[in-house]
Amino acid sequence: MKKAGLALLLLVVALILPACGSTAEETITETTSLAAEYLSTEYSDAASVRNQLAYGTMILANTGDAITKEQATALFPLWQTVVALSGDDTTASEELT
Repeated sequence: MKKAGLALLLLVVALILPACGSTAEETITETTSLAAEYLSTEYSDAASVRNQLAYGTMILANTGDAITKEQATALFPLWQTVVALSGDDTTASEELT
């Protein structure tokens, strides 16, 4: 259980650090994702869709719907890819979607 908690903590740190940069390109690519249909970024000081998803994942940690070790193992490379693609100016919105 400690390894899953550590993995989740590393995931959160990996997602928060890039959030300190410019968000202009991130906003463009996120509006086409499925999550953007359900999560709003249209208010002042709104977190990006990516950060809202990461926060929601953390909130699930103390519930019956917590992400299992196997799910975390499968999700981690996907989050790493999202972080890498979000920082690239040449990334097409379809790649992130």
